[in-house]
Amino acid sequence: MEVRFLNYTCNPNRYIKPVSFKAHRDFEILKEKYDLPVTSSSYFRRGRYVGTPDEEYADVIKALDMTFLNADGSEKKQMLIAGIGESQEPFSDLAVIKSLIKDKQLDDVMDLHIVDLQSKPDDKVLFEHSFFDCNFPPRFAKNSFVTDDGSKIGLPVWQKYRVKDEIFNFLKKTYNDVTKSHWETRVQEAVSKMPSESFNLISINNTLGYIDNCYVIYDTMENIMRILKRGGRFITDPDSRFNGLLRFRMAEIYKGIFLKL
Repeated sequence: MEVRFLNYTCNPNRYIKPVSFKAHRDFEILKEKYDLPVTSSSYFRRGRYVGTPDEEYADVIKALDMTFLNADGSEKKQMLIAGIGESQEPFSDLAVIKSLIKDKQLDDVMDLHIVDLQSKPDDKVLFEHSFFDCNFPPRFAKNSFVTDDGSKIGLPVWQKYRVKDEIFNFLKKTYNDVTKSHWETRVQEAVSKMPSESFNLISINNTLGYIDNCYVIYDTMENIMRILKRGGRFITDPDSRFNGLLRFRMAEIYKGIFLKL
């Protein structure tokens, strides 16, 4: 069965066969729970899919701006993304970061780490995901995209924009680095093993809500705060029921985006 909401196609088998542990299908659950139309993520991934995605991503862009605008390569920024989905969030964030650092290379200013329940996508799948899933130019970080003919690799004719080669190659290199990518791994297990004060920026969207044990979620939130550097930022779902736990320990600078003081 294939589920389609507007211009985003979700194949449930993608979330069953490659996943080592049970994971929910985001789009189906949201539609069943709220009976609302779901807007395509079109690269934007913030945990909430109802409404205009680029409006919800605007706060993420601000957080990326605070972290990377003055990055000069003298000290690499450390970033963690857990729950990457179809790589929408990594490609979105890297496109924004590249637009901020301009002529500097991504390799020079940052190390990216990822955690995901899925198995690692092969290069063909990753390249398909590097295309922007819309029939209009990206409305963010436009200088990070190039025009291409996605129909040559079997994509719909309207997919004509993909991230620049530098961004694709950076993410591909990260995905293939066993020291930076944890595949077929639960986020709660991964963060429990990471060193304290490791990351300048952590992004975990539409993922923590799938942890159904309250003690495990509490320990997971504690570990997220532990591995985040002072002055670092944590991006999570705007309406997560767990955000109340964070407000006692961190400053909420935007809805669902926290600063470790």
